Amino acid sequence: MSGKLGRVRASSFNPYEVRFPGRRVVSRDTLHLIKDLRAKGVSVTVEPEDETKLNWYTQKGFEEVLCPVIVQALDTTKDVLVGVFSAWLYDRLIRRRRATGTVQTQEHRLPVFVEESNEEEITFYGLDGSPVNESEVRAEPEAARSRAAK
Repeated sequence: MSGKLGRVRASSFNPYEVRFPGRRVVSRDTLHLIKDLRAKGVSVTVEPEDETKLNWYTQKGFEEVLCPVIVQALDTTKDVLVGVFSAWLYDRLIRRRRATGTVQTQEHRLPVFVEESNEEEITFYGLDGSPVNESEVRAEPEAARSRAAK
């Protein structure tokens, strides 16, 4: 049976031939590759084709157990360091702005208006919910330009 996309041959290798003779063995990574290729329609055979059961091996040692723990510890440490650094930088910038007087106080912030309209009239509100005259809303762009020019 030939696959839609072709044919691939993989060689088996038994690194434990002395202890387990006569077995077809591939690595776990090779087994995953074979499964992926077969799922995509490629015909894969493992040589020798002697109808024996296909076995796979995986090497597990200290690094396979320790690697996820180290990666998690490094990620957590990185996140903590980035958080501490960003908090320090933010605090430093805010202190500098307060010292130079460039932090916007409530009276220096640009006003924001909310417009509510129905069929008869348009009503404007400030962010605190208090009604605002339409003349103040219309005059604000000019006032903002004059403040920017200073």
